[in-house]
Amino acid sequence: MQALLIYVICFAAGLFLGSVLIWVYWKTKYQSTQEKLDLAQSQQEQLRNELQEEKNQHRISLDRLSLVEKDLVKFQTISEKDQQKFEENLKIIENLKSQIQSEFKVLSSQALKENQESFLHLAQENLEKFHIQAKDHLEQKKQSIEHLVHPIKDSLMKFEKQVQEIETKREGAYENLIHQVQFLHQSNQALKTETNNLVHALKTPRIRGRWGEIQLKKIVEVAGMVNHCDFVEQAHKTIEEGSNIRPDMVIQLPGNKNIVVDAKTPLESYIESFETDDENIKKEKLAAHARHVKAHVQALSRKSYWQNFQPSPEFVLLYLPGDMIYYSALQEDPTLIESSAKLKVMIATPTSFLTMLRAVAMSWKEVETNQNAAQIAILGKELYERLQTLSKYFNDVGSKLSQTVGSYNKALRSFESRALVSARKFHQLQHEEKVEFDSPSPVDQSPLSLHIGAEE
Repeated sequence: MQALLIYVICFAAGLFLGSVLIWVYWKTKYQSTQEKLDLAQSQQEQLRNELQEEKNQHRISLDRLSLVEKDLVKFQTISEKDQQKFEENLKIIENLKSQIQSEFKVLSSQALKENQESFLHLAQENLEKFHIQAKDHLEQKKQSIEHLVHPIKDSLMKFEKQVQEIETKREGAYENLIHQVQFLHQSNQALKTETNNLVHALKTPRIRGRWGEIQLKKIVEVAGMVNHCDFVEQAHKTIEEGSNIRPDMVIQLPGNKNIVVDAKTPLESYIESFETDDENIKKEKLAAHARHVKAHVQALSRKSYWQNFQPSPEFVLLYLPGDMIYYSALQEDPTLIESSAKLKVMIATPTSFLTMLRAVAMSWKEVETNQNAAQIAILGKELYERLQTLSKYFNDVGSKLSQTVGSYNKALRSFESRALVSARKFHQLQHEEKVEFDSPSPVDQSPLSLHIGAEE
């Protein structure tokens, strides 16, 4: 009973911890999404400011170009006026020439004939000099105008080049912005398509059930329960009425106890609540979702799994494959936890279920540790007994070695006191050169004794 109480407390703590972790996870995810949105808005604002700055620079460049064009028109006007003055002077000279010729015609033909050639020659020289001076003056004016217009021309060419570069950068910025917008649009369309496919798939009861089973198995693998074979999938039993009850999983607890797990995926009303923008319809769908979850709780309670999978705690675990599936129902029906507990049904989400499985895995590890400690104690006892037997053999060998050493020392003393003395006398009688015998050394060491039993 005390162990059951401990498991229930651990399970409740796991549920609470799972709820806190889910709240922290969604809060962190919301903050991350908000930060990404703020970053995108700031980048958009920065691009807008850069575009506005380029527009202002383009407007300033256009104003400068307008001023330069005005100056050019002004210089062209001055040049045209000088050209007009030169033409007027030429006309005056031509008129003067005509007048002089007319006046000389009136004079006497004789005097005219005498002086005509010299006068015409002189007039022609003066006219040529004036024409040369006027031509030089016009050339100087033309050079001065070109000297003034040449820097303006260079400035206009540089300005046109800068305008083209600005236009190229602006077009590049627009193209980059268009590519980014197109990429976002394509990503949104792909995400929308995948979401629609997922929603369509989850509307099928068979796929929903398969999805719940896959999630259930993945969580068990993450918790480390597969390697220890601490669960049995799709176990079933026949009850008295003749029908089979088939939970999705039976978790084996230490002490030959079981926890029955049944996975349900009430997603139809929950998904429909996201497919409408009408708040009233959304609220109705969420309320229907809460009723469906409660109906699953009541159906599991009527099956009384704990009576058919003995020994088992008096509750069954209803697994929902999504934290928001449970929290949405809980938000609509705050009494769901209390009513489920009264019906001996505990609702678990992936987070709380993983926490509970980790606690069970720790219990199994503790049991295995205790079993290993017991086996180590048995092996230690066997090793100690075998060492005692071996120590007896060593003592027997030591005793035999002591006897051998004693016999060796006796033989050595007999050899020195009897045989060696006679041999020396024999050599003396034969008057031969004295030969020394290598006298063997006695053995003073004795074998050590084992005293294992004395330390008990």
